[in-house]
Amino acid sequence: MITTVRLLWNTGCEALFRGLLPGAAGLSACIAADGDAELVDSSEDVGRSDIKQSMDAPAAAERRTIKRMWRSVARSLRAVALPAVALALGACVGGDGSDDEALLNADQAVTSQPHGQPSYMRRSTSYSVRIKDGDDADWKPVDVIGDINGYDYVHFSMAGGACQIEVTVKGASTISRYTISPERDAIPGSVNGNKLTYTLSNDRYTIVWISGTNQKLIVAADPVHTAPNPSGAGVFNVMNDSGVKNDRNNISNTTNGIQAAIDAASSYGGASGGRGIVYVPAGAYAVGNITLKSNMELYLAEGAAFFFAGNVDGDRWNYTYRTDWTSKGNGTRWIATQDGASNIKIWGRGTLDGNALGSGSFQNNVLVLNNNRDVTVEGIVIKAASKWGTLIGRSENVTFSNVKFFQHMSGVGEDDALDVIESQDVMIKSSIGASFDDSFSVKTYDYSEDYINFGGEHQAAQNITFDDLIAWTGCHAFKIGQGAGQPIDNVTFKNSVVFDAAHAVSLHHKAGVATVQNVAWDNIDVQKIGQTNLGRSWAYVNIEDTATGPGKVKDITVTNIRVRDTGTESSPLKGLDSVNNVDGIFFRDIHVGPPGNAFFAQNAADARLVRNEFVSNLQVSQNGVRMFWDRDAVKVEGAPDWSPSNFKGNCGPNEAMTGMSQSRNSGQRGPHALRCKSYGPPFNDTFVASQAVSSSGDSYRSGTTNATYDWDPGYAKTECGRGEYVSGVSQDMSAHSLKHLRCASAESISNACNSKSVMTDDRGEDTGDWDPGYFKAECDADMVVVGVSVNASGMPRRILCCHR
Repeated sequence: MITTVRLLWNTGCEALFRGLLPGAAGLSACIAADGDAELVDSSEDVGRSDIKQSMDAPAAAERRTIKRMWRSVARSLRAVALPAVALALGACVGGDGSDDEALLNADQAVTSQPHGQPSYMRRSTSYSVRIKDGDDADWKPVDVIGDINGYDYVHFSMAGGACQIEVTVKGASTISRYTISPERDAIPGSVNGNKLTYTLSNDRYTIVWISGTNQKLIVAADPVHTAPNPSGAGVFNVMNDSGVKNDRNNISNTTNGIQAAIDAASSYGGASGGRGIVYVPAGAYAVGNITLKSNMELYLAEGAAFFFAGNVDGDRWNYTYRTDWTSKGNGTRWIATQDGASNIKIWGRGTLDGNALGSGSFQNNVLVLNNNRDVTVEGIVIKAASKWGTLIGRSENVTFSNVKFFQHMSGVGEDDALDVIESQDVMIKSSIGASFDDSFSVKTYDYSEDYINFGGEHQAAQNITFDDLIAWTGCHAFKIGQGAGQPIDNVTFKNSVVFDAAHAVSLHHKAGVATVQNVAWDNIDVQKIGQTNLGRSWAYVNIEDTATGPGKVKDITVTNIRVRDTGTESSPLKGLDSVNNVDGIFFRDIHVGPPGNAFFAQNAADARLVRNEFVSNLQVSQNGVRMFWDRDAVKVEGAPDWSPSNFKGNCGPNEAMTGMSQSRNSGQRGPHALRCKSYGPPFNDTFVASQAVSSSGDSYRSGTTNATYDWDPGYAKTECGRGEYVSGVSQDMSAHSLKHLRCASAESISNACNSKSVMTDDRGEDTGDWDPGYFKAECDADMVVVGVSVNASGMPRRILCCHR
């Protein structure tokens, strides 16, 4: 490697090194890296013209030798987060560099890459980390950053195949206990002394905890990406401005130079009908306020960081300091988009560093979108804001992906990771938010405090999706509110994990009079509720009356939730009054409890939900199943009690009972669960009667059977009347004998009937094993239950099914 660098140094690339690496600081790292020293004799004094001649010569072997030499340097430079230098060196030895970029990108595409970090970032005192691809013999060290309160982190890109991660605990000889989160993914690990090793099959984010360490470790593995050519057309490399410094010096000239590159890229993009690219190579750039404009991209290369220096004497004047900024403090929107700008992309594998604990009383938001449209943010780290870190304000068509929102877990309040405010058509995906305050939230307002004021008029928040996220917070993980001054409609949180929080599912209507509706949480894994903020419960729904007035909440769905930890308190569901109430909140498939002892909630108590009188139409159910052996499973909470002092299983509106299960143990017979199927109208669960189950003789509500034959000779049969179906069943709490059928009206039911046995598996329409370990009777397709038969002890024998 040394001879290779000497060769390049002697051929006119010295200036390139010194221009891109102040003090040639990165050169020693390159020399120390592994390379192909055998390719060039160190005694040779080869001039640039000789290399150019070799590159132009027809001999393929010579071309391959030169290219191999360049790729050796490029790999080493990339390993220390200097891809821009690698590409420029390719141009230095090979002409226009186009082939070199292709070679570098091809090399990246098959190799996982550590992302080196600027030297000013404090390294971890707890961990060291290495990675390697499944078929690679060599480990690659990854910088472990330890300047965030509560956790350390590493950042690298995966090539697409399996990647091994080795975590070494400094100062320890053994590892006794560890966890690799998300627990949902069940990622196995192996321990050898003080090293923990595990494998990722695809790019994702994990959190490691090892006993004996105070810090957790976030391991951020992103997909490999293709960097722009720093010398390509329409690319404005900030280091081409002699005033820009990447060593945290000369903030004024650096800010002016970067802003000039932004202005030039925006003009180029506008003229070309695309986007100009501002290229920020590796280094630490102390910058003041930056304004991003239309038709441009800001690309932060590996190892590049913008650094907030508002606490540095003499540097604060480079920022717009707002003494009327907010009741929460004074400060600045550090990096913001121009009011009304569009067609903007912020991407790469670099960092926006808000330097929160070093900024003193001068507070900041790191990134603010201000009345924009068509904005993409991808791959970067946004860290250490002293207040709300990233704000999407009154903007539309915005996408964030693979973004690491790294806030401090202590020492800073009001430091939300991401807030979407009065915006539309927003997608936040494949990202992680770690913050002391709320991780991900949606808000709207009806007042204009500068902190939350953006260009244009107040707007509704609608069509917003949060997908494939990890939330870690001391407060609320996935939240609506507190602001609800404008309508909030059609918001979805899905396919995500709550690593730790005070509340996982949260809707706090506290500031404003607008309606919040059509909000969904789906497929959320709640790993831990270990924090306290407004209580400690897995769910939190609350309407409060403040100086800005109360509002209404309706049509809320919470589905497919794995609640490993419910917290220490029941989850409150609170409306304010009969007008400002919660109307329609539906919990389905809430799987509660630790591994090995989990069950699907059949009612509000199972899910640890407590409502007040201003919550109406609360439903809790397991999809298609009502398990009522030892509890009520009635779906609609607060409905009239049609079988007092008995356990009840009840299908809900638009559903009909289509099956029943009971124990296989002959000594413990009794109904266990109902099968409910959604048919829609006319199966509206319109109550007609509670028909007592007879164990000594037939009991037909209409005076005659629905069937045309004796469907269980010798045994007592109970049926609902003509034009009725069974929507629920009750059983005695101790003897478990059947007590009542809940009969509901549906005029479309015919007398084409058959029966199914509950004494074995007798499933007509086999919809899967909906109650494992129990006998099941299930009607044929398009049939519903209209009656049951029992033995002398009141235990179920058969169900009568008729066509709907």
